[in-house]
Amino acid sequence: MKKRNFCKEVKRIVYYNPKTQTTHCNLDCTIELYPEQETITWDLAKEIEKKYPLLKHQHSDVFTVHIETTAVCREGDTFDEKKGKTIAYSKAQLKLYDLLNRVYNYIEIYFGDRKYEAQEARRMFFRYANREASFLKGL
Repeated sequence: MKKRNFCKEVKRIVYYNPKTQTTHCNLDCTIELYPEQETITWDLAKEIEKKYPLLKHQHSDVFTVHIETTAVCREGDTFDEKKGKTIAYSKAQLKLYDLLNRVYNYIEIYFGDRKYEAQEARRMFFRYANREASFLKGL
């Protein structure tokens, strides 16, 4: 994941389980919802945390998220560890961008007068999620 001003990858663990022929990815990120303006109130932060349990509110606009994904080797396929790690990591990114898209949709509804900023962020996360989904289809 490229470092962006809204999301920083804190820890990424991708490992292969030979018994089950699966690859797992654990991804920890910090997310700053509005890096330039402090617009997230404490009440809104608690509402977001309640609605989206993967997000944990830390301080001001910063949330942390922990995402776990699995890439499974189907019957008849030959397992490639490198490809499995790539798939598991891409699934984690897809899950993260989809979550952020939904969060910004919620923020867009919450802030009626500041819709434009939330719409732009939502479009960006939607594009990132589509990019990861098309990458996974191509593998």
